Amino acid sequence: MTDAAGQVGDAAGNVGQKIAGAASDAYDATKDAGHAVEGWAEDAYHATAKTVGSFEQEVSSLIRNHPAPALLIGFGAGLLIGTLAKKV
Repeated sequence: MTDAAGQVGDAAGNVGQKIAGAASDAYDATKDAGHAVEGWAEDAYHATAKTVGSFEQEVSSLIRNHPAPALLIGFGAGLLIGTLAKKV
């Protein structure tokens, strides 16, 4: 009887070790995936910032070169937004 209890105890210990190992592996995999996502988000942020900066420079240049049409377009856009906001 004591031998059977010892075997059950050993089996339970082995299961506990396997569960702890699996939990550790899952933690490591999750941590690695988190680092990968963090890297992708950082790359996307930098690419977006670069694109927006380029767009801002281009719009500023366009407004400097053509101020009257830019003013009329701005006025028209404001009028359209005001009209749409009034209907809502």
